[in-house]
Amino acid sequence: AQVGLRGAGRRAVTGDNRVFAPAWTAIDLGLRYTTQWQGQRVQLGLNLLNAGNERYIESSQFGQLLYGSTRAL
Repeated sequence: AQVGLRGAGRRAVTGDNRVFAPAWTAIDLGLRYTTQWQGQRVQLGLNLLNAGNERYIESSQFGQLLYGSTRAL
């Protein structure tokens, strides 16, 4: 089993530092299974990104806020 954390602290999103995006944390989970198939080693994996379905601002460009990905399998 695998667990990963991604995130960012509170940060300015405008050039004059008057508007800030809040801090966020997303949790990623994964499973891996190794077996044999027709004499060959096979590894199967399953990843769940943003398991808590956190809504977050990943970045800002040219005055636009870009949201991060929702939960994905």
